[in-house]
Parts: sequence; structure tokens; C-alpha cells
Amino acid sequence: MQDIIRLNEAIDQALVESIERYGEAVESTRKTVLGVLGHDLRSPLGAVLMASDMLRKNANMTDRDRRLAEQINASVSRANHMIGDLLDLARSNLGTGIPVNPEDTDLSIVRASVIEELRTAFPQAKVVSNLSE
Repeated sequence: MQDIIRLNEAIDQALVESIERYGEAVESTRKTVLGVLGHDLRSPLGAVLMASDMLRKNANMTDRDRRLAEQINASVSRANHMIGDLLDLARSNLGTGIPVNPEDTDLSIVRASVIEELRTAFPQAKVVSNLSE
């Protein structure tokens, strides 16, 4: 009976160790996929950013088209920042660390940009800010 108990305990221990190794492998794969995804998204976003820059410089555009091109440019720039944050997360998860460069910033500029993006995306909606524009 003692041998059967020891065998069951050994099997239980092997299962626990196997599940732990599997969980670690899944987590490692997830972290790697996040890094690869972030890196791979940079190329198409770069192409959109370049195209929006070219559109903004076109002299034959209406004011509305120019505003739309500027909004595309601002939105893609924000997406690029998000990709940068995703890559920072991947670096952190993979143990290479996150570069930190603290600097003063005016958040009203960010707020105004987000509000303008929302107004462009949802022209029928009334977007209200409690702070002065």
C-alpha cells in the first residue's frame, strides 16, 4: 500500500511540474508574440504616416481634406506611440528593461488632440471638454 501511495505522490508531483513548465512556456510565447506583433505593426503604420504626410503637403486639397489628412497623421502618430508602449512592455516582460526618459509635457495638447480625433471620428456626437480649449 505504501508503494501505491508513493507512486500516486510521484505522479501528482510530475503533473504539477509539467503544468508549471507548460504555463511558463505559454507565458514566454505570449511575451514573444507581443514583441513580434509590436515590431511588425511599425511598417504598415510607417507607410500610412508617410502617405498622410504627402497628402498634407498637397496644395490642391480642400480645407476639409487637409483636416482629415492631419487627423490621419495625428491618429497614426498616436498608434505609433501605442506600439512603442507595447514594445516597452515586451522588453520589460523579456527582461531587457524599459528605457525611461522623464520630461515635462503639456497634457492639454494631448487632450486637444484626442478631442479632435473623437470629433473627426464621430462628427454627429457632441464632444465636450470641461477644461478651456
